Amino acid sequence: MISILPMILPMILSMILPMILSMILPMILPMILPMILPMIPPKSPPKLPPKLPLKSPPQVKQLLAVFYGVPSRQELQDLLGLSDRKHFRLKCLNPAIKDGLIELSKLDMPNSSNQRYILTPLGTRVKASLSDAN
Repeated sequence: MISILPMILPMILSMILPMILSMILPMILPMILPMILPMIPPKSPPKLPPKLPLKSPPQVKQLLAVFYGVPSRQELQDLLGLSDRKHFRLKCLNPAIKDGLIELSKLDMPNSSNQRYILTPLGTRVKASLSDAN
């Protein structure tokens, strides 16, 4: 008799367990559901592509469009066709740095003549979203 039990038990459980669950589950579900629901993390909203920061002037958009590699200030100016260094710095470069779109390659020497600029991860995403929009 004992040797038959391991073979019969799974069969008996497979027939009885669904019946038991169908009778008990409707009674216990209202009691356990309030305990389970808070444990389920909320569904996160869909991630939208990053937009150009609202404070950024339109020149920053133009700067990102021509940005590639690790350019110097002069290379960026030439790509944009701008000759006035002060205007470029005030209207393009500084707002892009302030908004976290580009950063200095030499943080400890901001006025270095060898200064170059690097696109940040945010700048890369914004540049990609700008090129996707066009």
